[in-house]
Amino acid sequence: MTIKLSAEYARMLIRVARAEDGVDVTTLMHSFRQTPAVVAHFSRTLAAEGLLTVEKSKIRATRDGRDAAARHAAEQFAGKSKEWRQVPSERRKHRLDPFTPYLPRRSEVDPALFEQAGLENE
Repeated sequence: MTIKLSAEYARMLIRVARAEDGVDVTTLMHSFRQTPAVVAHFSRTLAAEGLLTVEKSKIRATRDGRDAAARHAAEQFAGKSKEWRQVPSERRKHRLDPFTPYLPRRSEVDPALFEQAGLENE
């Protein structure tokens, strides 16, 4: 049985499943910056589905909960976009050849660097 979880609930489930001794309710609230009502709804909903057990203020994942957390973690990892790998189009037109040495334009270099190196007359 698979249950559709929001992204926030999936992250909370993954956090609970990774904890050996369970997670305290207040720790979960502070970690995810959620209100007590949200954490209570999360714990009640997933406990009803058999993914969590709640004992006093501790939330623990069941075997099914750990399996569901692993599935959601894999989905989150696989669904990440790789936009950070793309070079913006405005940068592509000034692309440098990686096999030629880079030499800056002399006019763009601070003259103080030439003075410090003793090259101010060149």
